[in-house]
Amino acid sequence: MAARLRQNGFRIEKVAALQAVMRAIHQPTLIIWGRRDRLVPPDYARILEAKLPRSTTVLFDECGHLPQLEQPRQFTPLFSIF
Repeated sequence: MAARLRQNGFRIEKVAALQAVMRAIHQPTLIIWGRRDRLVPPDYARILEAKLPRSTTVLFDECGHLPQLEQPRQFTPLFSIF
C-alpha cells in the first residue's frame, strides 16, 4: 500500500499517521469507490473499511476515480443513508 501511495504523490508520514488514528474514528463513514479506479484501486476501499469501525463501502461498477462525476445519479442518493 505504501509504495502505491508514494507513486501517487502521497507523503508516507501522513499516511502512517492517519492509519494510526483510524480506529479511533467512531462516526459512521461512507466509503464510495469506483471498481475501475486506476489511480487508487478499489482494494484500498476494503483496507479503509477494515480500519474504520463504523464504515460502509459502496463500489460502483463502470466507474473510475470520480464516482461523484461519473455516476451522479447513483452517488447523490447515498447521502440520505447517513
